[in-house]
Amino acid sequence: MTDERDATPPGPGGDLEPTRTNIRAAARLSPGDGVGDRYTIVGRLGLGGMGEVYRARDEELGVEVALKVLRPEYAGDRTLLERFRREILLARQVTHGNVVRIHDLGKEGELVFLTMDLVEGRSLRQLLEEKGRFSADETAEIGRQLAEALAAAHAKGVVHRDLKPSNVMIDADGNAYVTDFGVARSITAPDLTRTGLVVGTPEYLSPEQVRGEDLDGRSDLYALGVLLFELLAGKPPTQGQTADEVVAQHLQGVPRRLAGLPEETPANLKAILRRCLEPDRRRRYADGAELARDLADLSRPRPRWPGWSGRGRLALWAGVGLALVAAALLLRPDRDAGAPGDRPAAALVVLPFADETGRPELAWLGPGVPELLFEALVGEPELRVVSPQRSLQAASDLKLAPGSLSESAVALAAEIFDSSRLLTGSVRSRADGGLRIDARLVDPAVGLDGAAFLHAEAPAGPDSARQVIADLQGELAASLRLGRRAREEAPLSSPALPQYSEAVRKLWEGDALGARDQLQEAVQADPGFGAAWLRLGQAYEANGQYDQALDATDRAVETLPQGPAGGGRLRLLARAQQARLAGEPERAQEILAQLVADYPG
Repeated sequence: MTDERDATPPGPGGDLEPTRTNIRAAARLSPGDGVGDRYTIVGRLGLGGMGEVYRARDEELGVEVALKVLRPEYAGDRTLLERFRREILLARQVTHGNVVRIHDLGKEGELVFLTMDLVEGRSLRQLLEEKGRFSADETAEIGRQLAEALAAAHAKGVVHRDLKPSNVMIDADGNAYVTDFGVARSITAPDLTRTGLVVGTPEYLSPEQVRGEDLDGRSDLYALGVLLFELLAGKPPTQGQTADEVVAQHLQGVPRRLAGLPEETPANLKAILRRCLEPDRRRRYADGAELARDLADLSRPRPRWPGWSGRGRLALWAGVGLALVAAALLLRPDRDAGAPGDRPAAALVVLPFADETGRPELAWLGPGVPELLFEALVGEPELRVVSPQRSLQAASDLKLAPGSLSESAVALAAEIFDSSRLLTGSVRSRADGGLRIDARLVDPAVGLDGAAFLHAEAPAGPDSARQVIADLQGELAASLRLGRRAREEAPLSSPALPQYSEAVRKLWEGDALGARDQLQEAVQADPGFGAAWLRLGQAYEANGQYDQALDATDRAVETLPQGPAGGGRLRLLARAQQARLAGEPERAQEILAQLVADYPG
């Protein structure tokens, strides 16, 4: 509740006459002191950026409030007080459960004060100093509440401008409250803007704030990103001896690198922080509501689509790349569940192969063969290939040993995947040290007795693994009567094939950190391995390492050959990923449209 004094500027001429006492603004109030005609001081709460804060009793309403007395340098500046009064009037329009609402702005003698909701709790700054840092779950939940509060403020045209841990209160139930909208400035009040004026705390200033530009709500989202980083790491992402050193780091994009963030921080939370901390506000979240939804998703159970493991976006990225998934969602919402007329008639499930080589260095071939065949065949327009993740889960559910099949398993797999072909087999060593793959291609309509047997061999040598898989790929393409693409687009590089296969598996399992390490080894072993550079870009992005993701994707575009013969699909994926990471979503969509047109399967 407020009285008519809110509508009267506390300027010269005694607009707000003293009542019981003539308290000097610089004096500290004591319990029992009266302020105005309705407030009695109960005790001191602390010292804020704009002045002392007290617990007071509103004698009219019979409730306790927080009462903030402005510093003398603020109370004596008539121009600032006029601006402050207008901002307070605007901020009072913000009504949200996570916003500390301002009740009253008043003046008594030289003392200028405001009253607001009293939160029984502690500031986030106090909790940080006590705890050291917060868990990812705690950080995401606090961030969600603050993002929702900011969304409500921004909808009323209010920018906080000084969001930081000392301006956030946490109550005993873990509820977060944004306080001190007193330094906020109306987005729609250009007459109050001072060119070059910087309001805020250096560690939490957005780049546009440092430059003294006009601000909007995205500046607060940047500050929220800094605050969330600090909760996770125990310190802000910028460090410097002087304010100038700190603000220079904001201009250079240092916070977005996430240096010093705990390694165990979830990849999706890192990605959220990276987006909040974009130096270019156009690449940040558009509003607090969008950010709140992403933060809420971190603690909300993931939806489980038919046949998917529910491990989140990372598993999708590993299948056909994040960009292709985006296109699939736009153009074909559920590829596996689409109407028969909307997809290729042939559907292939590649189940795990048995590793019978007895050689530890070749143990990766069992799961690696399905992964690499999927990589090669997924772009074939005449074929629908089930992802290795789903195939592996199905084999586990059906209790199938690698390389084995039964009539009942064939029937169940055909029903689960609506498939027309199943493939499995074994990898063996030859007497001369070479490799041999024996596989069965089963048509569920015919059964095991009518299976087609495929066979591939390669002599001993450093290239034997690549050669035997490439030969099997050719045999499979011929048996399925596929076009040339399925014979020409295998992302194989013999020196790095084991690391690449292991990384693909880790991506499917949601282990982006493990995949990143394997792919770094792969591109070190073979710098010209374009498919590995593409996957490395996806792994970096999943870990929130956006600069490295773009660098790796640039290398993929450089090393993947052009044209459909020898990497057309992968190069289109790489180019779309490159455009998206570079902040060119329209260009990425154009490339994806070309990808879908060239590879309709």
